[in-house]
Amino acid sequence: MFGMAALGFRKPTEEEKQYGNFNRRMFAATLDFALIGIFIAPLLDKLFAVYYGTTPFDIHAVQSRVSVATTDVERARIFREYLVESGALERLLQNAGMQFSILFVIIAICWHFWAATPGKMIARLKIVDATTREPISDLQIFLRLGGYVMSAMCFLLGFFWIGIDTVSYTHLT
Repeated sequence: MFGMAALGFRKPTEEEKQYGNFNRRMFAATLDFALIGIFIAPLLDKLFAVYYGTTPFDIHAVQSRVSVATTDVERARIFREYLVESGALERLLQNAGMQFSILFVIIAICWHFWAATPGKMIARLKIVDATTREPISDLQIFLRLGGYVMSAMCFLLGFFWIGIDTVSYTHLT
């Protein structure tokens, strides 16, 4: 007897299926971010560097330019100008955009085939349609990823709402 059953894992009954609580969802998200930070992001950064070359940023050139400034405002202006002139800012934005795009594709693939990311799998959570409890459609995957983007742009407010929403469900039942 091998597999998940040998490790003591079993498929939950219909009565045991419920919404994941805040702690389990945050645990899963933390695992996902750790896996991304440890494995995927550095790999993508290396691939980006191989394809586009090294970052055009010279710390010594920045220090020599900034050292002649007399105020913090002037130092910040000189630093900002250097980032733009050297192309480092454009490169940073391209790299970040590429990494987010690739990570979104990876997340969408995980949701499509397994209804969960690796962190959710470890936490024994699945993403399902709230009304049918069936796997979510490709349109729902796209909308969910859009929600992630909007939440991130609003200082992660949507992710914090999970805690508020979980508390309201707890008090209602």
